[in-house]
Amino acid sequence: MVGLEKIGSVVLLANAQEQRQIAAELVDDLLTTQHQIEFRLETMQTPSLDEAKAMVLKACEIVLNVRALHGLPAAQERKLIEWLKVRDISIGKASFHFDFNILEQWVGKHEEMLLMMLGTDYSSLVADEAEAGRSQTLELPTVAGRVDRLFASLAAKGEESRADLWRLIDRYLKLPALELQSCALTTLEQSHQLAGAQPLSACLITIVRNLIEHPNPAVNFERGFRWVLSTASARFEELSKEAKSSLSDLGENLSGGESYQGDAVALFEQIIQREPGMLAQVSANWVEDFAEGLPLECCASLLKAYADLPEDVQSNVIAYFDTGFTATTLPERFGKLYALAATNIPSKSWDSGLLHDHLDRSLSRLPTRVSRPVEDLDDLLVGLSKVYLRGSPATIATCLRDTFSSASSYPTQHERLHQYFAGTWPSTDVVQPGYAPDTIFSDAINVGRRSPKEAGRGLLSSLDSMIESGIVGLERDTELMELACLIWQAHPVEAQEFLTRDSRRLTPGQIAQLPGAIDWESSEEVSWLRGAWGKTVSELDTSERTATTLLVLALGPIGSAQLPDQALSLWINCLGNGGYQGLVQALIATEASDDGRRRLWRLVASLNPAPTPTELIDLGIRVLPMAAAPETAAAVNNDLESICNRLGDQESRLGTAKLLLATIPSCSSVTIKTNLARLAFGLGTHAALSAVDESKLSDDDVQVIADAFGKGRELTKLKSRFEKLERS
Repeated sequence: MVGLEKIGSVVLLANAQEQRQIAAELVDDLLTTQHQIEFRLETMQTPSLDEAKAMVLKACEIVLNVRALHGLPAAQERKLIEWLKVRDISIGKASFHFDFNILEQWVGKHEEMLLMMLGTDYSSLVADEAEAGRSQTLELPTVAGRVDRLFASLAAKGEESRADLWRLIDRYLKLPALELQSCALTTLEQSHQLAGAQPLSACLITIVRNLIEHPNPAVNFERGFRWVLSTASARFEELSKEAKSSLSDLGENLSGGESYQGDAVALFEQIIQREPGMLAQVSANWVEDFAEGLPLECCASLLKAYADLPEDVQSNVIAYFDTGFTATTLPERFGKLYALAATNIPSKSWDSGLLHDHLDRSLSRLPTRVSRPVEDLDDLLVGLSKVYLRGSPATIATCLRDTFSSASSYPTQHERLHQYFAGTWPSTDVVQPGYAPDTIFSDAINVGRRSPKEAGRGLLSSLDSMIESGIVGLERDTELMELACLIWQAHPVEAQEFLTRDSRRLTPGQIAQLPGAIDWESSEEVSWLRGAWGKTVSELDTSERTATTLLVLALGPIGSAQLPDQALSLWINCLGNGGYQGLVQALIATEASDDGRRRLWRLVASLNPAPTPTELIDLGIRVLPMAAAPETAAAVNNDLESICNRLGDQESRLGTAKLLLATIPSCSSVTIKTNLARLAFGLGTHAALSAVDESKLSDDDVQVIADAFGKGRELTKLKSRFEKLERS
């Protein structure tokens, strides 16, 4: 008997026909399933089991090589395929099965050939291994790639082949290995449109079950859910009753965890609501946990579908919301849910039926809840304030009258009520009888005056909206401004939004009182004042701006440690382009003190845009003669030289020199006279003397000028004119 090694050598030398014959005999003797091996060793002895294994492996190697080159007879081809699926050995009473990895080795060497021979059986063999718990022994990425190709091939064939494909897909979806599940998902993603209603429903049910049971077994949840959502949406009408029921089960399951609430909402809104039965099942499940456990996104989605919900589900929702206006203690997340209801329930649903009745009941009970803690009011009003106008007009009127009347005794709650009702006030043409906006406005002003520390931005915004909407007269704006200033003094943070949002008409006295309430070391609070002043400036005429400047000036230096006179500087800057003229008017006003004028002069340089040198000189010579402002005059005198040095052309320098000389007679300080003469000489030389009016000069003035200019023809002429004037 020739050994397998010898046969392997001989085959290489044989022609194609001889190779096929040798391979066929090897298949018959060694590679046929449930067949007793009769092959003998070269010694003619029966091989042991281990020797038989080696013989079979060698025989298979030879046969596969021949098959790849020349093919096999049809009978032996069939036998080989069956044996490759089983890979069994029987010799005497002993038997053995080669494991799947041996087949994988052969497939690795002859992949295209063996996959063609085995076809779908290869996919089944892989599934067998995974189901037996042996998937960890497989090279899963490689195996999955082969299965992907086999599935794609089946999908491209006729309907009969696809029937096998969908059975395999459903089986693969149930396998524990993610890589093998992925093969099924890939095919479904690419070819689900080729599946009939029954196999499609079966696959969807399997995936849904996986999603529900996740994470045990593990699945690619995101990918699986995405396929379920898109496919169920596209082919909803084709799904079986069982498939739709499984989708409802998934909707219930996903709502059980915060991390899946987005998926639950997507399924609910895109799929569940398409069929009343599914909506009834899921909504009944969700509403059971509405008060506590249902994620907020699911709550919002449920409320959005309110109009289509079964009546018993609607009743459960309304019963929960009723408790907010009757229970001693509000449910833990009532405020969040009521706000979601106001935002998500369609507007028309509030206009009639159970929800409208709830709204009227709630409005009737609101006055009795006013004395409760503001946290409770927040929970009630965050939703009610958005929908209360959907109630019955008479009920709304009574509610507003009684609620705000009761709130007058509770300043903190009163502020909170106005915060929520701001901008929502109805017209008396719509809501009546008993609704009196002017009374509510007057009571609110009185409460604010009485308790400014409890009043705040909510009250101001509410009263402002009453005026803007025209339900109270414009003449009441004066009261509102007084209240705003009072609240600013109590806590600027509560009034800053109101005073900085729009142009406001404040009196000079009110404007000047604002700086005293802020912390000048806080840049934020300083910015509030800047904003408030900036909004009120546009409402002031010139005389009011001057009056305000003088009042701010009279406050004395106010500011931070680094900027002790910051209030005055801030006000002047808020005047904008009119800042310089406002400063000038205040500086020359008789009401201004010497110290105040000095502070104003010091601010001149900080103006934006900055005054020109000529403007500053003109202002300076108006200040220098002021006998009541010696400190200011001294400050101007000190700054005058640096200002004059900024003059550019000779013409302006000469003109300024003449102006300085003309100012000398009106000044009482010899020091100032001397400085003016010195600066005039530096700017215009002797030529400036020709314009001096000798009739205004005194002997001392002439001497000061002479000392500054020295000898010269123009000085001699000036002295001659002066002496001639004296003689006459």
